[in-house]
Amino acid sequence: MILPAFELYDFFLTLGFIIQYFFLIKGWDSYDTCARPLNVWFIVDWTALIVTRIFSVLKATQYSPGFKKNVTRILYIICLPGLLGIAILGIIWQSTIRDETPDCVPKSMVPWSIYLWLVITCVVALYIFFEAVSDIYKWYQLRKMIQKLDEDMEEAEENQGSYVSAG
Repeated sequence: MILPAFELYDFFLTLGFIIQYFFLIKGWDSYDTCARPLNVWFIVDWTALIVTRIFSVLKATQYSPGFKKNVTRILYIICLPGLLGIAILGIIWQSTIRDETPDCVPKSMVPWSIYLWLVITCVVALYIFFEAVSDIYKWYQLRKMIQKLDEDMEEAEENQGSYVSAG
């Protein structure tokens, strides 16, 4: 069995999430004064990023083509729109919080960390989007090549038939 190829930064990313989860849960009640449930957004965002990374790693493995096709579909059809939706919602909620309740974020949290996670979410979503566009382009090029090969084979069969009848 071929194991997924997790990288060293996956370890640091997971460690960072665990630390963030700990601080978030510790100060959960501090977010009650926010105009939007920012703490819930963090949990959903971080979980979506972890799930997306797992599917990205599984997509890159050498499992059976059917497995990879299913993982790719989940990544592009569920994870990508989900991340984009979470990012858009986070941007809207952050601007609402900044305007209506700017002091609701707990003092233990670094103020720019909200923006950092928004940027990370957007970058991951854009990366997956461009990966999907690249895969679609490769699939299209492969289809064109197969179609050209089919046409060339038909032409060769027709030419071979004319050589046989002429001889």
